[in-house]
Amino acid sequence: MNPIMSTIYTTITIGSLILIELLKRKFKISPEYTRRAAHIIIGTMGVLGYILGPVWLYALVIAILALALIILRHKNALSSITGVKRKSYGDIFLPLGLLIAIPLAHDNPTIYIASILITTYADSLCGIISDLQKKSAHTPTGSLVFALATFIILAIFTPIAWHHLLWISITLTIVEYISKKGSDNLTIPAVAGLLLLLF
Repeated sequence: MNPIMSTIYTTITIGSLILIELLKRKFKISPEYTRRAAHIIIGTMGVLGYILGPVWLYALVIAILALALIILRHKNALSSITGVKRKSYGDIFLPLGLLIAIPLAHDNPTIYIASILITTYADSLCGIISDLQKKSAHTPTGSLVFALATFIILAIFTPIAWHHLLWISITLTIVEYISKKGSDNLTIPAVAGLLLLLF
């Protein structure tokens, strides 16, 4: 990722978050939904940024994003992300999760991509199920969806045997369930990276 691509990448990511904020304010969209959208955008752009490389530049961009989110949270400037009723620091933990997954991947794109896709999509699906059931906490259905989505992502992106995938999926579902206040955005990529290193 040369400086021009880095600038474009950063602009698209930040621009998407600003657009979500504007839409939330104009159409009075629930922050639960706008937060999910931001989560998916940051995670997806994270995978894209890692693929484009170089990794050091990608890590620098994510570190700057983390700092920006901390400042915006302090100023209450991103209600589309921080406006949820429950106490959550997921917006801070997500870029940290993107960063911690880098050394854990050991220059193996498969490990990084799988870990972040699980954090991005399996976690979002779990949250969406809870939203649909009008629950503020985890639900058995949400956990089941998380486990299934995790298994599918691992089956697509890794060559690991299915019985190992099942064990990893169950472990990550437990991690997701016990991680509170948005910390699953950090614990899931960390534990996923460590588990995938074993195989």
